[in-house]
Amino acid sequence: MSKNFKKLGVNLLILLLQSFYFISRFLILGIGKISQFFYAVGRKMFGKMVTAIYGQYIKLKSRLNLNKKWHFTNILTNNKTVHATIIIITIIILLINLTIGTKKTLAADDTTPKPALFYLIQSEFAEDEELIIETFDESAVISPEEETYLRNLASVRVQPQVEMKSVGEVEVGQTDTIVQGGSAVVKPNIAKTTKIKRPRTTIIYHLVQPGETVSTIAQEYDISVSTILWENNLNAYSVIRPGNKLAILPVSGISYKVSKGDTLQTIAKKYDVEENEITEFNKITDSSYLKIGQNLIIPGGSKKYSLPTYSSYSGLAALKNLVVPPSSSATKGNKMNWPTEGH
Repeated sequence: MSKNFKKLGVNLLILLLQSFYFISRFLILGIGKISQFFYAVGRKMFGKMVTAIYGQYIKLKSRLNLNKKWHFTNILTNNKTVHATIIIITIIILLINLTIGTKKTLAADDTTPKPALFYLIQSEFAEDEELIIETFDESAVISPEEETYLRNLASVRVQPQVEMKSVGEVEVGQTDTIVQGGSAVVKPNIAKTTKIKRPRTTIIYHLVQPGETVSTIAQEYDISVSTILWENNLNAYSVIRPGNKLAILPVSGISYKVSKGDTLQTIAKKYDVEENEITEFNKITDSSYLKIGQNLIIPGGSKKYSLPTYSSYSGLAALKNLVVPPSSSATKGNKMNWPTEGH
């Protein structure tokens, strides 16, 4: 019984192998015939074109000296390869930016995709932007007519008179200005005054803001430009920047630090001012008592500049210095003297 099963199994295996052999042989023959058919058709249709392309490839290879064996490193380090790669990448980027539109780049009023270049320049030519031009009317703020203080005083100009009537004679629309007793309520005209800066007696410091200059700062504190320049050791060509700290005197003038031997008389004479102006402003009771190192403010004082002096040295004096008479006379004798300087 077991022998029959073995025999049957061997026969089935042989049958499977034979069928696989015939099927594979049939497929190989069929594929070969099909490939021959397509090869013949492709040769007739694309043979000339492939031959022309291959011929151009052979010519390009000979011109670029590609006959020798090329390695991958040679291709990467070749200048022509680098140039060609840059050109190809540039063309691809331009095509993407000019043609491709995504869902985010759809126009609000149109469903057609827009190129990326359109949205790069849209902010310069957008229709929803509004141009606002601000103007300043100087005539509305600065009046050419000078206003006087007396024009605003209610006590020195003619006031409108109030006509007194009895209660029965008062018109209907005028009852709001009448109080009990028949007296009238009149709104007084209050005089307009301007703020006056409190006078200072000490030095303060000003922090320069953007847009400020020495002249605008001097106008703000009602002092001269020279006062600020002198106090901060600046000149007419100095530049101040935002954040600089400037010392501001209370009045136009100059500050002075008392040194040994100074008196009020010498200081006043030095800056061409009166002694009483210095004593009054600095509140000095005893003019003979000054401390060394004490800072005084000289109202109306200014720095004195002395012109440089030049020595009068003419060309004639230079010639005289060149011609100098000999300092020693010739000595008698048979021996020769050693040469001296200048001979």
